Amino acid sequence: MPSRSAAHALVKRVPRRRRGEKEGARILQGSAKPLDRPGYFVAPTLFDAVTPQMTIAREEIFGPVLGVITANSVEEALRIAVDTDYGLHATIFTKDIDRALFVARRLPCGTVSINKFTEGDVKTLAAIAAPAPSPATTAPRR
Repeated sequence: MPSRSAAHALVKRVPRRRRGEKEGARILQGSAKPLDRPGYFVAPTLFDAVTPQMTIAREEIFGPVLGVITANSVEEALRIAVDTDYGLHATIFTKDIDRALFVARRLPCGTVSINKFTEGDVKTLAAIAAPAPSPATTAPRR
C-alpha cells in the first residue's frame, strides 16, 4: 500500500497544476491529472505563459513541474528572480558568459548553474563566489 505522505503529496500537486491552467498558464507537455496507473504519480509537466504572480510561480509544487516565465531584459529577469520567498538554486541559459556571470553574482540563491542544471556541483561555486557590486554602481553588460 502506498504511503500516506505520497497520497497527501498527490492531493496537493494536482490542484496546483490545475490552478496554473485556470490562472492562464499553458501546459506544453504533461498533464494536470494523475497518471492512470497504480500508485501516486504525475507526469513531468512544462507550463508556458507563466507570470510571476501565478500560484505555480510563487509556491513550490515539489513535483516534476517547470514553469517558464518570459523576461524582456536582464533587469526584468533579476527583478522577477529577487521577488521570491525561495531561492535555493538558479540556472542561467545564455550564449554570453559575461552576462551569465553578471546575473549569477546578483541572484540571491544558494547555487547557480550556467547552461546546464548542476545543483550543488562544485563548478558553480566560482560563478557566485565574487561579491556583487551594488546595483547603483553597475550597468549591465550588453
